[in-house]
Amino acid sequence: MVGTSDNTLMNLHEALKLEFDRVIHRYKSAVQKLDELSLAPKQLVTRSISHGPAPIKASHQRQLSLRQEEIQERLIKNKTLLNVIEPTLNNQSMNTLLAILQRRIEMDKDALFQFTQLRKEVKDMSSNAVVASALMRFSQGCQQILELIKEFGDDDNDDSSTDISGYHSDSDSAIALSGSSAVGSTTNRAYKYNLVYRSGKL
Repeated sequence: MVGTSDNTLMNLHEALKLEFDRVIHRYKSAVQKLDELSLAPKQLVTRSISHGPAPIKASHQRQLSLRQEEIQERLIKNKTLLNVIEPTLNNQSMNTLLAILQRRIEMDKDALFQFTQLRKEVKDMSSNAVVASALMRFSQGCQQILELIKEFGDDDNDDSSTDISGYHSDSDSAIALSGSSAVGSTTNRAYKYNLVYRSGKL
């Protein structure tokens, strides 16, 4: 849903149709005004360079021969025509709707690309799957993997900085404690590896 120039909410395509109808109406009004002001001749007037003076030169000579009243009349007609056309040229509502349309196109293209890439990695994913849900699950799985990888790094730092030799005079006790710590660390890592593996299968 998008907002329109008359402060209502409607479907984007319906809003665009409404604005185009308004633009068409303004252009038709401009054509009608041209006919009323006799600015557009019924038959197209053309000049040939090979017959008589060049069109630009002839037009320039005509401009030099205009009187005050003729210039004033031309000014009024041109200003009247501009007043009819200008709202169409500065149609902020149309520009906004077209920008929304372009943004939605880019977002849909990106979503389809990401979903296609995900289906290449997850072979059993159906093409009828809900795109947003599939991408969100994959994103959450990736986030969990990153957090677990960070925990692996923290465990490695903790293991490398552990030194118990200064706290036990009995070497056998130190060896037993070290062996117990290693077993616990290995079990913990195996558990985390299983979590990482399951997260990757999301």
